[in-house]
Amino acid sequence: MLGKAADLDLDGDGKISEEEWAAAEMGENKQSVVQVMDDMRAADIDFLTIGQYLQPTPKHHAVDRFVTPDEFQIYEKTAYNKGFLMVSATPLTRSSYHAGDDFLRLRHARMSKFGK
Repeated sequence: MLGKAADLDLDGDGKISEEEWAAAEMGENKQSVVQVMDDMRAADIDFLTIGQYLQPTPKHHAVDRFVTPDEFQIYEKTAYNKGFLMVSATPLTRSSYHAGDDFLRLRHARMSKFGK
């Protein structure tokens, strides 16, 4: 499951900040997650969050399997190696839980990368 959120200039650089998030294990395999990362980088998205999908009620899509913390660490390392500036990949990562802190970290990473 993928979602995309646009935030109106939270980091104050005059650009719209984009974040891409993924909820893991509704049947994805590692290859498809890595392909999504490649697609995101091709679109110049530099902020990625990946968390474990949790079935909210029996009426919702069932969890295919639980992704291990080690697999999340591999996703995080892979994402940084692909050029993401900010990555949060843990079983309990949610895109909005620490959004303010994450956007400050992203702003710092962008300033470091682009020398601003």
